[in-house]
This record gives sequence, structure tokens and C-alpha cells, in this order.
Amino acid sequence: MNRRMLWLLGAALTLWFLRAEFLPTSNADAARQRPAKQAVRAAADGDVCTVPAQLPERSAFAAFSKEDPFLGPRPPAAAAPAPVPEFAGPPLRPPPPAPAPPPRLPYKLVGVMREKDQTASVFLTHEDRLIQARAGDTLDGGYRLLSIALRELTFLNLQQNLTVRMPVDGEPS
Repeated sequence: MNRRMLWLLGAALTLWFLRAEFLPTSNADAARQRPAKQAVRAAADGDVCTVPAQLPERSAFAAFSKEDPFLGPRPPAAAAPAPVPEFAGPPLRPPPPAPAPPPRLPYKLVGVMREKDQTASVFLTHEDRLIQARAGDTLDGGYRLLSIALRELTFLNLQQNLTVRMPVDGEPS
């Protein structure tokens, strides 16, 4: 379907550009062209051309020479698009602020100690100090250690009431 439409559009544009060569612009032009064509035919047959050649006036050449002869006829200039009316509604509210990124834990995990009859405890570093903590302990820096699992530690930020998890490999997530 698209190829057919593209072909038709190309054919229409070709005919539009070539219309000046095949169609006379007025009846007077058609009358001028007939004798010239007959003279060319007669000269081709070997006869002497008896019809005087009619040349266009000099002013027609002057107007034509100002334009590029290889461009062909130019399409009419398109009208400027109509201005788009502005929206006259109420002013838009600014978008809500983006949520704050989760706080970064100030601790680094040193190790986990699990004894048979006792709860697990972790060893953390904070500002060049070693801290031993168990689940439920409140730590320096505004955090509470909520739980110690096999693969991660869970902390609660007391100021923002946000839960932050730290994998056992030591990098906070």
C-alpha cells in the first residue's frame, strides 16, 4: 500500500514539474508553438524553412535569468500556520518533591558471632571504634539493630523511621 502511494505521489510531482513543457499556458502560446513545430518538421524533411522564427521578448529572458534554470517551477509559498492559543486554565501545581534517598549506614561489618545457647551478635566499626551489638540494641549514629539473619542485618533509622538492610558481605543496600 505504501509503495503504491509513494509511486503515485512521485508520478504526480513529475507531471506537475513537466506541465510547462507539455501544456501551453494560453491559447496565444499554443498558436505560436504550432508554426515553429511545423517549421522544424519541414527542416527535418530536407525542405527549406519558410516560417520565420518568433522569439519571445527580451523582458521574458531578463526575468528568467534571475532564477536558477535547473530548479524548474517553484511551488507557491505555504501560508504561515495559525498561532496556537495559550491555555487559560488554572496554573499547574509543581510536582511533589522526590523522596529523600535512604540514609547510608555509617557502619561496616567486621564479623558475626553465633554461639549455641546465646543470640547472635555482630561486630561493627563506626568512626574507628569497634561495636558489639545484638538484635534490639540502639547504636551510636541514630540506628537500632532490628535483626540479625544469615544473609543480612536490618537497621532502623530512628530520625527518619526508615528500615535499612546491610548484606552480610558488608555493603549497605
